[in-house]
Amino acid sequence: MELLTLCDAKGKLNMQTVGYSPIPHIDANVKRRLFRRKNWNHWIVYGEEAVLTFLIADFSHTVVGTVSFFDLETDRFLMEKVDVTFNRQMALGSHPTHASHFIHDGLSIECIREEGETHLVAKVASFDGEPFETNLRIEHPAQDESLNVVIPTTVEEYQMTSKQLTLPTSGSVTLGDRQYNFHPDYSLSVENMMRGIWGRKVEWCWGVASQKVGNERVGLNLSNGWTDGKGYTDNGVVIDGKLHIINEELQFLFDPANVSDTWSIKTKYSTRVQLTFTPFFEENDVFRMKLGKLKIQRVKGYFDGIIELDNGQPLRVRQLLGTIERTVGKW
Repeated sequence: MELLTLCDAKGKLNMQTVGYSPIPHIDANVKRRLFRRKNWNHWIVYGEEAVLTFLIADFSHTVVGTVSFFDLETDRFLMEKVDVTFNRQMALGSHPTHASHFIHDGLSIECIREEGETHLVAKVASFDGEPFETNLRIEHPAQDESLNVVIPTTVEEYQMTSKQLTLPTSGSVTLGDRQYNFHPDYSLSVENMMRGIWGRKVEWCWGVASQKVGNERVGLNLSNGWTDGKGYTDNGVVIDGKLHIINEELQFLFDPANVSDTWSIKTKYSTRVQLTFTPFFEENDVFRMKLGKLKIQRVKGYFDGIIELDNGQPLRVRQLLGTIERTVGKW
């Protein structure tokens, strides 16, 4: 498959790339625009015993690597983050199939794509005094569709995202002397690739889930803020590899002062999405950069409600484990 290049040599958007695709067909060759260019790869792994996240980000003036671990039984939460002005041992490709890595003292993340799967190896020298290491294999089923969209503000400010949902995952994680096992029948991952040229101020909400419901793999991707008023959204459902696009803006109704209260997520102008989200764990994070700061409020919890699919059939969501992030700041 021949890829479309996202922008030209001057960093201006190739308008042929704008809109949706069920396959990742963009070479996200984001160029120039120093300090405005923001690229990241973000993985979330939902297992039966634990939820893991991995982030490799290049914010132009700051490079970030993050690993987090959450034990679903004990609520034990651990996070290690490294942010530096420059890191020679960091790489982000221009397509979801490309390898990526972040190597630094005490923390490393390596994602190697080979033969339809990603081998994800991460190490943290000391997670609350204990060594941490992952050995995960994340499958990319050949026939699966994914949520890929290029959304412009102008030809000089635009974002491309590729969300690969419900990826079967196997392997293990060791924390100290304990091992957590991941089986593809009940462990599913999300790959979130974002490339683009952003404005100075940002605010968005992002909700995501990837779980087995009966015999089906069900993934949700729901967001607002960065897509509002632009004609396209980052909203969709993937069921057993079939993408259902929700090209409507969403409302995330919540109390910013108490994000552990119940959230409501609904479409603005229809009843296509009618969900609640009940958190059971809250975490807060701040990215401090030379030219700005991002504040992130993140909650883990359960989605409940109804989503209307492309064929008009209702998807009934009950106790679907997922995550919502609210991000506000300048960068």
